[in-house]
Amino acid sequence: MLPPQVKLEAFQFYGFECHGLFAQEDLPADTTVWIWDTVTEPLVTFTRKEVMDHPERQKLINFSYMVNDDCFASTTTPEDDPCWYFNHSCDPNCWFEGDGKIVTRRPVKKGEQLCYDYACTETESSLHVNMNCRCGAEKCRGQLKFSEWRSRGFIKKNLGHVTEYIMRKHAENGYDKQLDGWYDTRMELRYKSKSSMGLFCREESDCKILKGDIVLMFSGKIVHKDTLLESGAMTPRDFEMSLQVQRDLWQIPAWKVRSAYEMVQVSLTP
Repeated sequence: MLPPQVKLEAFQFYGFECHGLFAQEDLPADTTVWIWDTVTEPLVTFTRKEVMDHPERQKLINFSYMVNDDCFASTTTPEDDPCWYFNHSCDPNCWFEGDGKIVTRRPVKKGEQLCYDYACTETESSLHVNMNCRCGAEKCRGQLKFSEWRSRGFIKKNLGHVTEYIMRKHAENGYDKQLDGWYDTRMELRYKSKSSMGLFCREESDCKILKGDIVLMFSGKIVHKDTLLESGAMTPRDFEMSLQVQRDLWQIPAWKVRSAYEMVQVSLTP
């Protein structure tokens, strides 16, 4: 839901008619410019496969943003809700304040377009990946790869102003490699069935994985076999995700946290 001081307008950009959200008056920093009304604005989500198989695939791609691994919020009727027209900038004047609010990050002049950095919602699995940005910012990234969630500097700069999904992905990736683990930018989590996920090579031309490449690092708790077999000590998840690392030692995933590294599948012909 947009406040009265924000309106959807058409504008010319590089010879094309585009649409965006514009300030109708001067806005101080920390002014709310979008708030999610969960009652009147239900969130409709799609997996990548559902998007690609949809008859209005391109519209779903254009108006998508990530809310989880292989989970994209989008719409086929953006004209019914102008909130879908927030554009990207590498030097944005807006950012998130929780998942349900966008506020100005600095004073905004009347007539200025309101934009946020799509890296606050997207990872390399984004349906916008490789989009050529023309925001005109001094430090424009050009072709957008959406790997910023891995950057400690990016997260510190935007702390409290990225979505919960991006914060969780950053923590999951383990900046100091002690928190959980790490996986290569060429990999992503996708559903392989309605209820089961796996790690896949991303479907991009530059995402070839060669023999010998390191694509994944595990970390977790190391327990002795006696602890693993102790009655009541381990959960079914601990047993399911355990990995033998020495004769009598087993690695189990971090307690209370479910991560991407648990999605690696076992195969007799890996």
